[in-house]
Amino acid sequence: MVTLGGWKPNPKPQKKQKQKQKYIAARTPKRAAQEKQYHKNKQSFLQGKYCAVFPHLQAQQVHHIKGREGHLLLDQSNWLAVSDAGHKRIEANPRWARDKGFTIKRTT
Repeated sequence: MVTLGGWKPNPKPQKKQKQKQKYIAARTPKRAAQEKQYHKNKQSFLQGKYCAVFPHLQAQQVHHIKGREGHLLLDQSNWLAVSDAGHKRIEANPRWARDKGFTIKRTT
């Protein structure tokens, strides 16, 4: 169809329907269950322990020597009781932490 103002398509194109945005879960149900169990185990693990880096400080956190991926989150053989200051020192000085045995290289 031609009009004075120019060419217009016939029939008019239909508007596209908006698709609903998909929600991406922050964690899988399996990981959520692991984290729930981890928080229970963490409290009993830290009770009465002192920091491995600064022995005069009470332990408040768990450092994961091999990391937290998959089953390692709940593997207490790779947990290390540390204070907030000790954890910051381990994270800020990775080479020193490896030399002292506070971390194990993850890419082997």
